[in-house]
Amino acid sequence: MPALPDMVHFKSRFSMGIIFANLSLTQRVMTIIFFGILFVGITIAIMLENEHHKSVLQQNKMQAVTFLYGIERDLIETEANDPKVLNQILQKAATHRNGELEFSLFSLSLLNAEGDVVTKTSQSKEHQMVMGQTQGADFDSMAGHHVQLLQKENSPFAGGEVQYFHDDKTGQKITTMTVSIPVKNTDYILSANLDLKKTMAAIEQTDRVFEQTLFGSFAIGFLVLYGVIDFAIRKGLVNPIRKISTVTSDISHGNFSARIGDLCCPELQHLGTSVDRMAENIEQLISEQETAYLQSLKSLMKALEAKDPYTAQHSARVAKFSVLLGKQIGLPPKELKLLEKGALMHDLGKIGVPDNVLNKPSALDDAEFQQVKSHPVTTAKIMKPLSRFKEFAQIAAWHHERWDGKGYPDGLQGEEIPILARIVCIADTWDAMTGDRIYRKGMSQEKAISIMENEKDSGQWDPYLLQEFISLIKETNQPSIEMETRQSA
Repeated sequence: MPALPDMVHFKSRFSMGIIFANLSLTQRVMTIIFFGILFVGITIAIMLENEHHKSVLQQNKMQAVTFLYGIERDLIETEANDPKVLNQILQKAATHRNGELEFSLFSLSLLNAEGDVVTKTSQSKEHQMVMGQTQGADFDSMAGHHVQLLQKENSPFAGGEVQYFHDDKTGQKITTMTVSIPVKNTDYILSANLDLKKTMAAIEQTDRVFEQTLFGSFAIGFLVLYGVIDFAIRKGLVNPIRKISTVTSDISHGNFSARIGDLCCPELQHLGTSVDRMAENIEQLISEQETAYLQSLKSLMKALEAKDPYTAQHSARVAKFSVLLGKQIGLPPKELKLLEKGALMHDLGKIGVPDNVLNKPSALDDAEFQQVKSHPVTTAKIMKPLSRFKEFAQIAAWHHERWDGKGYPDGLQGEEIPILARIVCIADTWDAMTGDRIYRKGMSQEKAISIMENEKDSGQWDPYLLQEFISLIKETNQPSIEMETRQSA
């Protein structure tokens, strides 16, 4: 069984993976860029701060060396060997010039060639406490080591390395530096033990300002970069992908004329061109299939015409009346074309009704009437493969529905019935009243209009469409719209 820390680590990684997986593409890119810039920014900040620290400490060291050279000149000018006189020179230098330096002095020491202390400035109480409470802070030993280095390497100065000690009582960190130079024309080594508290405080203050400036600039820069990259990704990637997605969705829903067109970049353009080419091939294939199927339907219509000449003539007249009503209410050309073809085939399902029922001159019994009532469903099934022209099947299936919901086969009500089916319903009823059958003569146009006006509130038809149809018949400038329609049929 995994240890508890391992389980927690695994769950943490798993949760982060889920969060990242749920981000959008833009959010993922920006997250990666954010952490990348953050990592680079922190790395650069650390490098710059380290370089700044080195530079400041190097300046301190050089200032300390210059300070020691000044004391060296005083020592040479006195030409004294008395430790008391030498100590006075060191004390004077430590007292008068200490405030001018970027650091404080713990002590000044003068050592002989053997590394022994000849004289040393008196230490402050604070310095004595630090020296007493700090482990490893043997500054005189460090100065003695410098004597050996200066004698061996013949260098102008030695030391300058930063040392850190821990104050056991206060818990503070003591930062110090020891720098030594050989005193010309003597065997002495002059050594300064520096207290870098002032220097480190200045460094910290500079670091705070630097970090605030850096991270403020980072935040502003990231926000600007985020806006630029977000705009670029949306324009160059997200929006084209959405366009491709929309077009492919349209194609999957039967709109094979949808095209992607030009996109912004070659990679996506190649994908878009492939999708467009696929859509063209599908459109051509479906068009060929639909053309072949429409030809089959026309063949069925011919068969129905041979079986029942009235039904074929009736369908032609219904189509013409339907188109006239469609134009009256302002249907666009595309819908008028669908309306005409759907009306022409609205009774195609009657090919499945027996001849003796279809052409029966007397009243139908219940069983026979049910057979006739089945023709809308049969027609809709025949037209089902024409998925792009669903209006055909809707006209066929629902042209016997009523506005009040009492029609058949599905009992649709009001605007649940598609408008093209409602138009055909009125045209179908009109031709049924005014058309001649072998067993009866059609009624006159005036009588049919009178019946429709009297029954306009009966719930059979869409009131608005019925009024438009009656107005169309009454107000036409043609001598007889009825005669023209029947002659062309």
